[in-house]
Amino acid sequence: MALRRSTYLRQVHKECSSVSASFDVAPFRLDWVPCDYLGPLGKFVLFLNDAHPYNLYIIVVIIWLIHVGEGVFADKLCRERNISLSCRVLWDIQSFLLGFPSLRVLYAYKPPSSAQTSHPPTRGKKVK
Repeated sequence: MALRRSTYLRQVHKECSSVSASFDVAPFRLDWVPCDYLGPLGKFVLFLNDAHPYNLYIIVVIIWLIHVGEGVFADKLCRERNISLSCRVLWDIQSFLLGFPSLRVLYAYKPPSSAQTSHPPTRGKKVK
């Protein structure tokens, strides 16, 4: 008997997504980034953009590679937790774009046990 696949999907906070997106866009369109509202991180991005633009590009490439790894790890977690294909694709995209906050939500998810998802045993037969 096949287990029923879960359709678990949760979104992360908008604050997490804005900080992640603003740092990824910084080397390309700094005018899109609200550096004044990011505190020390915003000042650091402005400094890198002015003094060391090549290093900022290197940092962004490393960040994108880390995000790819997080998307692959999200797919692995979804397979282990028996999450449906449609939700797994959405988790992969969300984890690729937002990174660790999305993985933290997915990692905290505990799927229902197989005893809860399967049909009750028939009468007279013992289930081990």
